[in-house]
Amino acid sequence: MNATATPPTDRAPLAGVRVIDAGIALAAPLAGHFLGHFGADVIKVEPPEGDYARHAGGAARHPGMNPFTLHTNREKRSLALDLKTAQGQDVLARLVRNADVFLHNFRPDAAARLGVAWEAIAEINPKIIHVHVVGFGTRGRYAGLPAYDDIIQSAVALPQLMARLDGGEPLLVPMAWVDRLVSITAYGHIATALYGRAQDGLGRRIEVPMFEVAAHLVLSDHLYLRTFRPALGPAGHFRLLDPNRKPHRTADGYLCAMPTHDRHWAAIFSLAGRPELLHDPRYCNMRQRMAHIEELTSLLARLLATRTTAEWVEALRAADVPVMPAVGIDELVDDPHLADVGFLEPARHPTEGDIFNLRLPGDWSDWQPGESRPAPRCGEHSREVLAEAGYSMADIEELIEAGISLAPHEEVKAR
Repeated sequence: MNATATPPTDRAPLAGVRVIDAGIALAAPLAGHFLGHFGADVIKVEPPEGDYARHAGGAARHPGMNPFTLHTNREKRSLALDLKTAQGQDVLARLVRNADVFLHNFRPDAAARLGVAWEAIAEINPKIIHVHVVGFGTRGRYAGLPAYDDIIQSAVALPQLMARLDGGEPLLVPMAWVDRLVSITAYGHIATALYGRAQDGLGRRIEVPMFEVAAHLVLSDHLYLRTFRPALGPAGHFRLLDPNRKPHRTADGYLCAMPTHDRHWAAIFSLAGRPELLHDPRYCNMRQRMAHIEELTSLLARLLATRTTAEWVEALRAADVPVMPAVGIDELVDDPHLADVGFLEPARHPTEGDIFNLRLPGDWSDWQPGESRPAPRCGEHSREVLAEAGYSMADIEELIEAGISLAPHEEVKAR
């Protein structure tokens, strides 16, 4: 073993951390999934009818167990709890006493009504890390407005940026880009706050606003010349908004090539049978290529159309030019590299049968995640979690009979 290597360990990095994940949909619950992946005990608190995202889309073998749920709620236990009732809030208070992190994304007014706002939670457990994912920062005029991924994409100019590329109608990015970005950001805040608490012993309130997080990412690229005061020009990065910055057509498909250095362009010009272009004053060095970027990208498109995708990929990789074919979503699912690294993990879900889990990217030198906890049915662990909180079996059954909690009686078998 290398002298600086860390001995392998079976202990997960967040083992011993307990998280109450009261988030709904995606923007907070995905952060809970990340925490669970690294060993935290994540208790998903959801209403007896289930997180409404369980029923979105309609594609499922059993109600409430759609693909969205199977991917987002892995590594969690589900406690069904009606927080609209005083009894439900009492149960939550008991859980909070022994928790390290409380995570939710209710709107501020709803959070206050349900007893999950920072003031109520910190009064029960002053050392807790309280993370509130909000649509808009509560110090601004949009505070309290409803927010979803599509709404925030529109608010941070993404559809308009898409439209500028081809002069067409504004388009949304076809994935829940903002929700996922916000969850990753929330996870980073939580991990940092846990480290901070280990140093100073203090609990914290952390607010993660969807609008500002998405605006930060967009403006990191597109604030551009308005970075300067006074502005040196309009916002919007010229290269990223070049209509020719896109996968280019080949003789039989599309690919994306990213030549940056002189040697990259020399390879492309040579492979296309046009080596003299490297000596063209417009293309002879980086400064000149940037000054004639629209002409250059248009030229690149014409050159790439002379060969098939496979021919270009093989030739450009041999010349160390960055290149990948532009694939469809089903081709991505079947990508051989993803197969090599075990990205799609075949699994047998206890009720949903054979499925694929998404492996969380990243490899540690001394630790690998163990067997994944499958996404639970709504209330699947209610009895277990309530018993751990000190409730007697009689008390648990009373909560279930009153509709405050829910625990499925019947066993659903995998197909």
